[in-house]
Amino acid sequence: MCSKQLACILRSGLLSQAEKQLSDVHKEKAAWLKLQKAQQAQIERLQRAADDAKQQLDSKENIVKELSRDGSKLDKERRQSEIDAKARDARLQRALEEVERFKALLQEQRAADRDHKDVNKSEYNRVFAENKKLERQKNELVVAFKKQLKLIDILKRQKIHLEAARLLAFTEEEFMKVIGTDAA
Repeated sequence: MCSKQLACILRSGLLSQAEKQLSDVHKEKAAWLKLQKAQQAQIERLQRAADDAKQQLDSKENIVKELSRDGSKLDKERRQSEIDAKARDARLQRALEEVERFKALLQEQRAADRDHKDVNKSEYNRVFAENKKLERQKNELVVAFKKQLKLIDILKRQKIHLEAARLLAFTEEEFMKVIGTDAA
């Protein structure tokens, strides 16, 4: 009976040791599960942060593309308005030359009229008509000049928009650098 009792004692010792090991394994398992949950939650948080950053990046890229298109459009408009302004300047120069020619003619005519004192009615009407024509041309030149001033103002605004687009592109580059350093 001794050997049976010894075997029982040995078995009960082994059983209690196995139960203790089982308890330790359960505790370890619980700790691993808790750690796994924490890591899973952290992975989900990081995934959400990455998704948010990707959405912000997409939004910024769309803004940059839109500003780039606007900048290109403004460049085209600016070039076209420069061409138009050059054409208007040429027409204005020709008109000014013509005005000067007519002024000279008018002065010559007035001098001749003073010299001759014999002013004929038809000659008077012709000079009067030329004078009206010159006044009308002068008014047209003033209107053209005002339009050019408006175009200059538009070009200044376009330049400001282009500078804003460049600044936004610079800000996006900084954002990408920050994202790059956080990811690393």
